[in-house]
Amino acid sequence: MLRSFPMRLVLLVYGLPLLALSGCDFGPAESLYDPDRQLDPDPVVHSLLPPERALAGVDEITIIGEHFAAETDRNVVFVGEQRAQILAASPEQIVIKAPQLPFTPTLSRPRATYDLRVAVIGAENFSTPLPYTLEAVSVDFADLKDFENAYGMTSDPEGNLYVSLFVNNVSDGIKKIAPDGTRSDYITTPFKWDDLALDDTGQLYAVRSVRAVFRFPAGGGTQETWAVIDDRTVRLTALTLDEYGYVWTGGPNPNLYRIAPTGTVEAIPFEATISDLVYHDGWLYIAAITEGHSVLYRMEVNQAQWGEPQLFFAFEDTFSARAHALAITADGALLVGSNAPDPLVLISPEGQAAPLFPGVVPPVLGALAWAQGTSIYARLDAANTEILLINTLHERP
Repeated sequence: MLRSFPMRLVLLVYGLPLLALSGCDFGPAESLYDPDRQLDPDPVVHSLLPPERALAGVDEITIIGEHFAAETDRNVVFVGEQRAQILAASPEQIVIKAPQLPFTPTLSRPRATYDLRVAVIGAENFSTPLPYTLEAVSVDFADLKDFENAYGMTSDPEGNLYVSLFVNNVSDGIKKIAPDGTRSDYITTPFKWDDLALDDTGQLYAVRSVRAVFRFPAGGGTQETWAVIDDRTVRLTALTLDEYGYVWTGGPNPNLYRIAPTGTVEAIPFEATISDLVYHDGWLYIAAITEGHSVLYRMEVNQAQWGEPQLFFAFEDTFSARAHALAITADGALLVGSNAPDPLVLISPEGQAAPLFPGVVPPVLGALAWAQGTSIYARLDAANTEILLINTLHERP
C-alpha cells in the first residue's frame, strides 16, 4: 500500500524549482539586427533592349543598369507579378526571357503593359519600376465557332483575308475578313475551295480538287471556268501567281501546270503530290510529297521559260514532319507551316533552317497568307476551327 505524503512536503518539493527560476533574471533576448552590417546598393535600371516591348515567351530582354549581382541566382526580376527567367547576369546587365502573358490574348487585347522591377539579394529595395509591354506572338483572328471550318485562303496588300468557309458542313461562300476581324460576304458559292490567289488587279483565282482553275472578277461576282486541263484524272489543289501573271498549279498529279494569262496550259513533268506553291523573285517554291517523304523543291522561272525542279530542302528528314503551307518573307526566306511540334520553320535562301518561336505556336496544317506588317494569317487543321494571326518579326514581301 502506497503511503500518502503530507501536502506540505509535496508543495515544498515541487515548489523549489519554481522559486529558483523566479529568482533568475535572463534579461532581453539578443537582437538579430547587426548595426555594422553593410547593405549592397540598390539596383538601378537605366534602359531596356528592346526598349519598349517584347514578344511574350519569345524575346530576350536585356536590362542595362548598375549594382546588379554577377551571380545569376542573386538577381530577381519581376514583370508585373511574374518572375522572369534570368538567362545571364553581370553587374551592369541582366538578360531575361520575356514571360508569357498572364491572360489569353485576343485580337482586341494582344498586349499589356507591366512594371519591370529588379531586386538583388543583399540590397534593401527594388529598382524604380519601368513600364514595359508584353505582346502575344499569336491571337485567334477569325473567331471561328465550333461549327465553322476554314479551307483555302489568301490576302490582299491591305491585309484583308479571303477564306472559303463552311458552316455546319455546308458552304457559306468566300468571306472577306478585315484586319480588325470584321467579316463580310464576298462571293456566294456552294463549293469548298482548296486554295485561292489574288492577282494585281484584284481578280481571284481558285481551285477545288477538279481539273480546272476558276476565276472571279475583282470585288467578287460570278465564277468563270478560266482554264481546264485535258487529262480528266487531274486534281488541282494548290496554286500561286508569279510576277508575269502566270498561274502555277498542281496537286496529286504527275505534272505541274503553268497557265498563261490567256488561259493556255503548259504541263511540266513532276511526279509528286503538291501541297503548296509560292513564287518570289524568279523562284517557284514547291512543297510536295515524293516517295512518301515531305520535301521542298524550287525552280527558276521567268516569263519565257523555266528550269528543272531542284531539291531545296529535305523537310521530313530534318524535322520528322510534313510541310503543308508556304509563304515568303521580304528578304526571300521561306516560311513553312507544318505539323512539327514547333510548326513554323524559317528557311533562308541558302537552305539554313530553324523553328520560329519554339514552344509557342500550334501546328499549322492549313494555309499561310500575309496580313499587315510582320504578321501572317495561319490556318490550323480545319477540324480545329482556328485561324491565328502570328507576328513573325519578318516583313511581308
